[in-house]
Amino acid sequence: MDHIEAQFINQSGSGVSATDETFLTNVVKATSQILVAMEREKDVKKLKARNVIISGLQPKSDVSDTELVESFCEQHLTVKPHLASSRRIGNDPSNSTVKLCVTLNSEESAQHLLESATILRRSPDIIARRVYINPDLTKAQANEAYKRRWRKESPTVIDDCNVTSIFVSGSSSLSTTAVVMAADGQ
Repeated sequence: MDHIEAQFINQSGSGVSATDETFLTNVVKATSQILVAMEREKDVKKLKARNVIISGLQPKSDVSDTELVESFCEQHLTVKPHLASSRRIGNDPSNSTVKLCVTLNSEESAQHLLESATILRRSPDIIARRVYINPDLTKAQANEAYKRRWRKESPTVIDDCNVTSIFVSGSSSLSTTAVVMAADGQ
């Protein structure tokens, strides 16, 4: 980035003021910070692509979590995943169904497990129906998934607006609801 900045300043000639140089330096710094953040996000996505989050699976004291997941998948799913590791998320000992982060050997194994997990919703076993297997998402991916669900559930989609207040007024025969919105950035 410093090379690009120096090249731009040299091409501009001596007519560049100190204010312009400061502005260009700030632009280059901001751009490099954005690129670093994007690379970091890409790396985290790649790491998390092999993970799944399992909730609702009751731990057993005589069996490791990895063995528990493997036997659960053999009994209730159409895939037998090859697990690399597993760990409990959270440390609340009073909660017996703490979530489990399972790392599989490949991204494809994780995807097959996620696709097979839909079978659990139709299982005759009530305990299996309470087990959920979801992808391990980054904060940005989780936020985007939340926005998609919100848009899907809302009757009308209003992009680039914030709901600032909702009020209801009504009489005995007629009630009206008004939503006051402000556009982003205003």
